[in-house]
Formats: sequence, C-alpha cells, structure tokens
Amino acid sequence: MKIKKLMKVFCFLIMCMIFSTLFFREEKITSRQSEVKGAFVSKQTTVDMTKNTRTLATSTTEKDILLMTNRQKTKAIYSEMLNYPDYSMPVDHKKSIDYIESKFAPDMKQVLGEKDPRVVMISWSEKNYYSTKDEAIFLYAFFHKNGKRINAQMIKARLDSGLEIQFQPRSQGEYVGKLDISYIKTGQYLVQIDAKAAGENLTAVCGFKVADQYYEYEKMKKVFLDSNGNLVFEHQVNILKAGTYLLEGLLYDSRGKIVASAHNAVELVQGIQTINLNFYGYIFYKKKISGSFNLKNIQLAYVDENLVIHGEQLVRLNAFTDRYSWDQFNSEPFNNPVIDDKLAHL
Repeated sequence: MKIKKLMKVFCFLIMCMIFSTLFFREEKITSRQSEVKGAFVSKQTTVDMTKNTRTLATSTTEKDILLMTNRQKTKAIYSEMLNYPDYSMPVDHKKSIDYIESKFAPDMKQVLGEKDPRVVMISWSEKNYYSTKDEAIFLYAFFHKNGKRINAQMIKARLDSGLEIQFQPRSQGEYVGKLDISYIKTGQYLVQIDAKAAGENLTAVCGFKVADQYYEYEKMKKVFLDSNGNLVFEHQVNILKAGTYLLEGLLYDSRGKIVASAHNAVELVQGIQTINLNFYGYIFYKKKISGSFNLKNIQLAYVDENLVIHGEQLVRLNAFTDRYSWDQFNSEPFNNPVIDDKLAHL
C-alpha cells in the first residue's frame, strides 16, 4: 500500500509540473511582473500626511504582491486541473514538447574545426538508453567540409570506463563504431570520440545508459472508447520482474499536434499482462476535437520502493485510432477530490 500512495503523489507532482506550462507563457509572466513592480513603486511612494513623520501608508512589499500573483496563478491552474483525473490531462501543443521522444533522442554532438570551422564532425550514439538484452552499442561519426563529405585520417573512441571502441568506414565521410554490450555493466557512460580530418583535431563527448530489462513489449491489443466515452489503448507486455510499473504516453491529433497526456501506475506480476493507457474523454469534448488520433510512442518503466525508475524503454507505436467526433467523448468534467482539497486550502 505504501508504494501505491507514493506513486500517486509522484504522478500527481508530474502532472502538476506538466500542467503548469499550459496556461502561462513566459512573456505573460514577465509582463505581469512589470505591472506588479509598477504597482509596488506607486504604493511605496504614497505618504500618510496625517502624521508628522513621512511614514508610508502601506506596509505591502513587492514580495507580498508577487506571492499573491503566484497564489492566483496556482488557483487558476488548480481550477482547470479540477476537471480532469490526475492520470490524464490536456496538453497545449504551443507550449509543450514530446518529453518522451526528447528523452530518448540520440545524444548528437557537432564539433567545428578550431583553425577551420568549415571542417565539421557530427557524432552520436544510436540510442540514449540501452538494455542488457541489446546485442551491441553503436556509435556514429560523420565528417564534412563546406557541406561536402570528407574522410577522417584517424578516429577512435574511449568509454570513461577505459574500454576502447574501434570505428569502421561505412561510406565516404561516415564511420560506425560497435561495442558488444556483454563487455560492460549496467550504468551511465560517457564516451569521448577523437578524430583527425582535414588537418583538424576534433573531439566530442556523448553519453548513454545501460540498464537491466524488466519487461518485453508484446503488442498493442486494441483501441476503443469505453462505456463512459474515454479513449483506451490496451497493451500486452511480458513482465520479467514483478512490481510497480509506470506507463506514460502523449496523444497527437490528426494535424500532428500533441493534445493530451496520460499515465498509469500499476502493480504487475511476472508473465504476460495487460496494461491500459486511458485518455479522459472530456479533454476532447471540451475543446471539440474530432478526428483520428495517434499514440506515437510510449514509455514503460519499473519503479522501485524509493520511486527510482529502472529499465525505461521507448516503444514506438504510431497507433492510429478510428475517426471520432468530439461529441462521442465523455461530456462530464471530472471532480478531482485531491485538487478540490488543494483549492480549499489556498
């Protein structure tokens, strides 16, 4: 029970951080702070003429005003969050990125020549996250000058653990390095790539993580609207270690824009299991969003008793739904008791 309570708190905090970006742009905050400063200066220069001494008529400080605006901002966020369960929230694509895709994007580095910046080396690891079930770690390096490919006279790589990785030419100006994953242990690694090309010494550092594998993704079984009008993606996984798992996903509309997020923290036993990712229907009903939707990818990870995530993997799906009309979705806003309690104490 303890882990379930901790997971609820953990997931709630995640959703608060995500949701707080949906309504307040940086320029609006900056503008508001300027207004506050103006109001503060005005109040500070007000003088109480009923006294012999020039005492300020108000003791309100700039910090007090900023705290009040922060409280108002928090109330606005919570008031909107009240309409949704903590496991699924709307996302404003103008202010959000696909944090799952970004997390697993290759750690790509570009280095320019010191004497001749037209000489360029671009290097990267195939993945940011490797599993012990993967066969090998792959590194890539690409060289060009003025946009034209050039060959390197020398290229080598060394892990911070001391292991060296040899590169082989793949095509003109392109090289690949391979290291059998059985040679290294689980953990976070940095790799330094050194090369010589067109008279330049080029060095780049990229990184990756190797973790035990806690599950094997089998397939997405089906997509459907449940009896309440919520959009459900049903996944089948092979659990290798029993425990708590956190499933996360972002949903795209037919224009390729992110419209909703969802997560599910669930206890799973070893073996073939089913886990659902539910997007609350009121998200689509309120904004009148119709069309086909796409669950591009998901992240599933094991969570230990200290809420440390292990074995996270990116599963690419591009799972498109049938076309739905906005009025097919759940028309009832959710009354989130946790948020309601927060509002009552603000």
